[in-house]
This record gives sequence, C-alpha cells and structure tokens, in this order.
Amino acid sequence: MKQGSVVAVTVVLLLMSSVAFSQDNRRTEKFSIPVTVTGALIGQCGNFDVLSDWVALLSGTILYDKSGVAVQTIQHYRLIGESIYYNSANPAKRVFGGPAEHELDRIDGTTGIVYVSGPSFKIRVPGYGLIFAETGHLVFDETTGQLLFNSGHNQFYGQDLAAVCNYLK
Repeated sequence: MKQGSVVAVTVVLLLMSSVAFSQDNRRTEKFSIPVTVTGALIGQCGNFDVLSDWVALLSGTILYDKSGVAVQTIQHYRLIGESIYYNSANPAKRVFGGPAEHELDRIDGTTGIVYVSGPSFKIRVPGYGLIFAETGHLVFDETTGQLLFNSGHNQFYGQDLAAVCNYLK
C-alpha cells in the first residue's frame, strides 16, 4: 500500500511539473545549413590578396521566448575537409588550412553580443609550423560591429599576415 501511494504521488508530481514546464511556452528550433565560400578575402599582402575557399556545415539551435522572439542562438560552424588559402595573383601558390578549423558561437538575441570560441582559421605548414591562426575567444557587438574582447592567436582580426604572405609569394 505504501509503495502504491509513493508511486501515485510521484506520478502526480511528474504530471504537475510537465504542465508547469509546458506553460513556459519557450520553444527551440534546430537548424543545419551547408555553406560554400569561394574567394573570401583574408587580407592583403602588398601586390596580392590572400583568399580562401571552404565548405562548411553551420548547425545549431535557436531559443525563442514566450513572445516568439529569438533570445539566444548557439551554433557550430565546422569545416568539411580542408580550407584552401591562396595568392589572388597566382592561385597556384596555395596552402591548406586545418586540421580542425571550426568555431562555436553563442549569440545573445536581446543584446546583439556574440561570443565566439575555437580555431576559426589555422594554417600549419608541415616541417615549419603555424603560420596563420585566429584561435581562442572573441566577443563582438553584432549591432555595431565593434570588437569587445579577443584572446589567443589573433592574426585574422589583427591582420598579422607576414608569415602567410611570405609563404604565398
């Protein structure tokens, strides 16, 4: 008898908690978008530009509030295969990026602040080492475009392209 009462109380509590959670009316939406980028400008090297091509998958979740306004987006941008970085004046001069170029973004829909983590760009030359990287964490205001914080290797945002320019000459 005691076990039956405990089970009944547990079931009632579970039903009540599920009703309470469903009244929140928050909903989420998952997405997955294939992305192909060709000729993305990475930076300038005097008489040529560094361009890049890649294929990626952008996937994530959008969280909406009770009114249906997107309040947060969490997304993962993951390259499929390797990216290619090349000299715009002589595309035969190229180097492959990676491995594991990707980034994880958290976007606050109420403030427009974007938090980014990961090795977004990375070129490692076998036998030589790292010649270009944008890794670590950065925070920027999506509404103004202002960079608020950046840590790690910052060669893309800092436009420190000397090593990759020399390699692609």
